[in-house]
Amino acid sequence: MPPPKTAQQLKEILADASKTRLAGNEHFKKGEYKEAMGQYYKVILNLKGLDGREQLFPMNSAGTSKDGEKEIEDSKTIHQEIKEALTLVHLNMAAVHVTQKSWKRALQCAQAAQASLNTSPAGGAADNEKPDPTKVLSPSMSKAKFREAQARIGMGEISSGKRILEGLNKTNPDAAIVRELEKLKIEDKKGDEKKAAAFRGMYSRKTDDKKPAATPAQATKPIGAKIEEVKE
Repeated sequence: MPPPKTAQQLKEILADASKTRLAGNEHFKKGEYKEAMGQYYKVILNLKGLDGREQLFPMNSAGTSKDGEKEIEDSKTIHQEIKEALTLVHLNMAAVHVTQKSWKRALQCAQAAQASLNTSPAGGAADNEKPDPTKVLSPSMSKAKFREAQARIGMGEISSGKRILEGLNKTNPDAAIVRELEKLKIEDKKGDEKKAAAFRGMYSRKTDDKKPAATPAQATKPIGAKIEEVKE
């Protein structure tokens, strides 16, 4: 295992990763999704392992001196920033996958973003308390949940995705969430109309089946002959 990096080294790595992610965003805006994903993967590789507990202890801290304590605090701050950078790049990747309708990959990236947000500053798991459904989420967590909802709906998990959107609409209302819920309403209405049409068609067929079949004479007798008989 490589030795922990100093706060200054972490800052430099983070700055480079931020530039790379922003370059990926520019590709994304232009519709260059493959190039965007290439930049995002570079960020993941560069920051991989730097958000863990071992990075909180700079190698040049001197015991409990003020300089050593300050660098430890700096490392904790940088650690948090690295975690946030990873969250953002996972969200960017999820956005690309949603655009390309790669729903399973979008879900994985959205969940990775949430996992990064749910870790404590020391790199361990967050408190195991049950989430409060009425609590306002951070912007990043709200976006991660939104991407998860889109992915689940795209995968056919409509109820699950809708439930997430409805929860977000209560805690973190946003126009994008409202639009997604409106889309679901329209799709639900279309589904109901199709079911109603299918039912009407089935009922019509049943009614036709109940009509008495024509006798051979009725089926073959010319209409004109019957009219002549009436005239006579």
